[in-house]
Order: sequence, then C-alpha cells, then structure tokens
Amino acid sequence: MEWSTATESQNDYFTLYKSSKTEQFTPIATVQGAGNSNVLQSYEYIDTDVTHGMLYYQLSQTDYNGTQSFSDIVSVYFEPKNFEIISCKSDKQTTATTIEIQFLQYDEVNTLRIVNVVGQIMFEQKFTQTLYEQIELSLPPGMYTIVNSVQTVSSKQKILIK
Repeated sequence: MEWSTATESQNDYFTLYKSSKTEQFTPIATVQGAGNSNVLQSYEYIDTDVTHGMLYYQLSQTDYNGTQSFSDIVSVYFEPKNFEIISCKSDKQTTATTIEIQFLQYDEVNTLRIVNVVGQIMFEQKFTQTLYEQIELSLPPGMYTIVNSVQTVSSKQKILIK
C-alpha cells in the first residue's frame, strides 16, 4: 500500500487499517509522519498478511494536536498465485514453444491448461509432486491464457506467442 500526502499541518503519524468488510477495521501499521511539510511526502507499507478475496484499507492521519482525519476506503481484490512462468520461448521456424513453469505447491495436484482467445483448450495436463516443469508444444502466434488450478483456487497468466 503506497500513499502520498502534502499538508501544512504537523503530522505526528499515520495509521493504516485493514478489514475484510467495510466495517471493523483493524490497525496493521503505524508510520511516523514527516512533521511540518508543504511538499509531497511519500510513505509505504507492504501488507504481507493477505487472504484471498476482497480487502479494504483506510488511512488515518493524526496530527501533533491529536486531531485525526480519515481517508476514503480503498478496496483491493487479492487473488494469490499458485504458479509462475519462468520463461516462454518460441521458435518461429518450427512454431515450437517452450514454457517453463514453477508451481508453488508441491504436494497438491496442479491442473495446467493453456487456452486461446476463443476459449479452446490447447493444452491440459495434471502435475503432482513437482515444483518445476518444462512444457514443449506447438502453438500458432496469438494470445493465450495459462490457467493453473489447485483444489478450488485457479491462477491465470497471459502469454503472447509471436
């Protein structure tokens, strides 16, 4: 979560709140303000404790005199990834494509699909007890979506074959 502020008041601190609903916010971070400033100040906090789904954030600013003001509520939809594409290489002469995949869950069944823009499944295979796979297949030029499903969670990533 990044935010910037320019203010003429003397900032004492900022507090970042989080909720999975639009009420019952919990403070997750407090950042010391820059004090009296008329220039834009930037602050940053990385929320490493995120869950699948919609999250809501709100920022409060507390001045030295105790006056507190709140920002608008910001919503963020988080969908955790269960795979990464390490590389994707195409050979124009042979139309061969090599895709290197890193799975994030070794003991789960990873169902990997490659789907073209009209929804046709171009590749589908299940992988178990592996964190790395190299897939070689022939794909014509175009945009594709790689979908990996593990139990009830699916992750997607697009690739472009030239």
